[in-house]
Amino acid sequence: MAQYFFRLRNGGIETDDEESLDLPDDTAAREKAMISARELLAAAVLEGRLALRERLLVEDESRRLVLSMSLGQSAGLSE
Repeated sequence: MAQYFFRLRNGGIETDDEESLDLPDDTAAREKAMISARELLAAAVLEGRLALRERLLVEDESRRLVLSMSLGQSAGLSE
């Protein structure tokens, strides 16, 4: 298992995940990111916001960028 860190970027503001997730590999991290991005997008819609341009970034334990995707991309929507 490897550690993966998830961050949310909204414009110039980033939030760091204080805790990492232990996942088997990059593919599993990408799959988890897709689910998480959809959940974040749904939560934003429930709050009355359309957060299509917010980005979810995933880094591995060496802080190598594994994935950067907009929340809109997770739902097949354009930014």
